[in-house]
Amino acid sequence: MAHSLPDDALLQHSRLYQLPKPNKHDLQLLREWYQDPDCGGMFMPLPETNAWHEDLTEDLVALSARKPDGDVVTSWITDSVMLRFHKLIGYRFKERDETTLLYDDRDSVFNSAANTISIILLALFPPASIFALYYVKDTAIRLGLIMIFSAIFTGYLAIFTSARRVEILAATIASAAVQVVFVSTNNPG
Repeated sequence: MAHSLPDDALLQHSRLYQLPKPNKHDLQLLREWYQDPDCGGMFMPLPETNAWHEDLTEDLVALSARKPDGDVVTSWITDSVMLRFHKLIGYRFKERDETTLLYDDRDSVFNSAANTISIILLALFPPASIFALYYVKDTAIRLGLIMIFSAIFTGYLAIFTSARRVEILAATIASAAVQVVFVSTNNPG
């Protein structure tokens, strides 16, 4: 069965909207590059110059988008911390493309560093909660703190990772079990 011209247009339109949205920091870099006289130098006439305006980005797509990690902490580190690092000193370690006057920052390096930092933060939470429990002598308060620490740990996993509910529940139960064992074997009474 042959498609009609309107059908083809509809299918193309549908595929177009499946493309990912551009990263907001990449858009900001594009705007800065475009406005810099040494780079893009505002080479396009009006109204095309408004194509990347902040208020007109809802219909933009990225042909080569950053791969989303699903981890809020990793994305924040990659998009904010690493961007600031590059602007302050990171650019000194990179070669600049003479055609575009841009630096080639490999997402894989940023993602690897951001993933490492995110994992370290997550790994520090269980021992930090046990360390805090060590200084509390009242068993009822300790058990209450275990509940609070479990809620915080669950929230961290739910918000900052791409773990499924069953994985979050298993990790929270394991963390709480370790804390309960610590409390029961290290009971001051």
